[in-house]
Amino acid sequence: TGRATGLVVESGHGSTQIVPFCDNFIIQKAIEQSNYLSGDGLNQYIQNHLGRSKIYEFDTARDFKLFEVIKKKFCEVDPIGSQTQTRRAVNSVFNAYESKKKSTNIYELPDGTVADMAILGNITEDCFFNPKMLGSEDKSLPEMIIDAVNKSDMVSRKELLKTIMFTGGQSNVKNIRERLKNELLMLGSERNMDVY
Repeated sequence: TGRATGLVVESGHGSTQIVPFCDNFIIQKAIEQSNYLSGDGLNQYIQNHLGRSKIYEFDTARDFKLFEVIKKKFCEVDPIGSQTQTRRAVNSVFNAYESKKKSTNIYELPDGTVADMAILGNITEDCFFNPKMLGSEDKSLPEMIIDAVNKSDMVSRKELLKTIMFTGGQSNVKNIRERLKNELLMLGSERNMDVY
């Protein structure tokens, strides 16, 4: 991007790292990392969901490519989102949205089993933006970013949030950049922000 100051969010198969840099130098003390927020973590949740539902028994080594197909096709996040997550309880609009999604989220697995993948949007969203919904004490992606910024020098904090470069396999999840920007804005971040 030609920027000398900003944040790199690299979310790949094994981990997610937040790396702030200022005047072309990495701010080592401010790097944040999570092994929970990763492609492998998301694979595990997909495997657990389909296994718990007795839908399909995954073999992680054999089905690695299948995970990638499923993630690309069905894993997405709500671009607007909500930090309160109360829409899951008794929100009729959300329930209607889910009902509508079900008809377009049918997928045939290698053994011929037909599965409804609508739940994977919720799993993806919770994995990155509300890990506690999945039983994890890890920080969410926006919390990791804010922590990395807060560990940086006071004079560079505002500039760091102006440019966020999101890279790695998980950056391809549908709407994740828009959702990240919205979540950071709700946390009071810099309004003049670009998420690439």
